[in-house]
Amino acid sequence: MSRVAEPGKSPVSAVAPAPALRSRNAIRGAVAVVLLLPNTVGCYTTRYVPEGTVQPEMRVSLSITDRGRVAIADSLGTGVLKVNGRLLSATDSQYVVSVSDLDLMNGRTARWNGETVGIDRQHVGGVGQRTLSRSRTGALAAGVIAAIVLIAVQSITGFLGGGSNTKTPPDGGNNT
Repeated sequence: MSRVAEPGKSPVSAVAPAPALRSRNAIRGAVAVVLLLPNTVGCYTTRYVPEGTVQPEMRVSLSITDRGRVAIADSLGTGVLKVNGRLLSATDSQYVVSVSDLDLMNGRTARWNGETVGIDRQHVGGVGQRTLSRSRTGALAAGVIAAIVLIAVQSITGFLGGGSNTKTPPDGGNNT
């Protein structure tokens, strides 16, 4: 696409986005990274513990049995592998959990907002204690910081795929 130049001015066939637009896109990218960051659950490790050692307020991961999946389908949905959250109480017959998320059979994770759910012990195949992994958290933080720095450098310098903001018209800039 070429335009006819106004008298005394050369035509421009294409103009790259203005620096302000690139900066806005970089900010949007950084915001997306920050918003998606809480969705990563790789910062936790799960260590299975004997059932008698779980205490209220522990972060737990309850592995649900096949029979348990059928029994809890009405309250938690189908295909639940694990119920993750904060243990509120444990009796001889039931765990009461403030649910943060569910690990599903299809590989997805369903986020919850701390709703309280009671799960019969007979439906639990194992109890894991979820703890924050310092090494994974550090690696994740380093990756996020590197991504933000890369986005900032790219938006300022045009480092990745930058170049000239204008292209020379097909006629070489001669307006004949």
